[in-house]
Amino acid sequence: MAPTATSPFSATALLISLIESLTWLEMLFDHPATKDLISPDEREALRFARGRSRHAWAEAIEFRTDVPLLPSSQPQATTTRTGLRIEPAVIADWCWRPAAEIPGGKRQGHKVGKAEYERLFAGRRAREVLEGFVEIASSVASGL
Repeated sequence: MAPTATSPFSATALLISLIESLTWLEMLFDHPATKDLISPDEREALRFARGRSRHAWAEAIEFRTDVPLLPSSQPQATTTRTGLRIEPAVIADWCWRPAAEIPGGKRQGHKVGKAEYERLFAGRRAREVLEGFVEIASSVASGL
């Protein structure tokens, strides 16, 4: 995960920040008082991402320059009457890597949460996934 002109973060600083965030979120949502705020599948996906990032120092996210601006449910390309093909707008952002590309998985139980991670995280923008968890965490913190 090398820094680029559009990504000022060093790989190490970004990885440490991600691990810290995932660890705190997992701890919060494992607590009996808050565990029902997210689904069991979300909890397993979060645990998988945290485990691979923390135990294998694996880069669970990657900087991509081909991230669709609109959700995938939107048309991917259109052709005008004159034959001009209009491609969808793309942006650069950090995205969750496919589970198969994340190093690690040598420990017993390493596949726990992999399917949930692949379905809920892989390929999505990291900020979208984390913002959902942070929104819930903020509502919990404000109620303390």
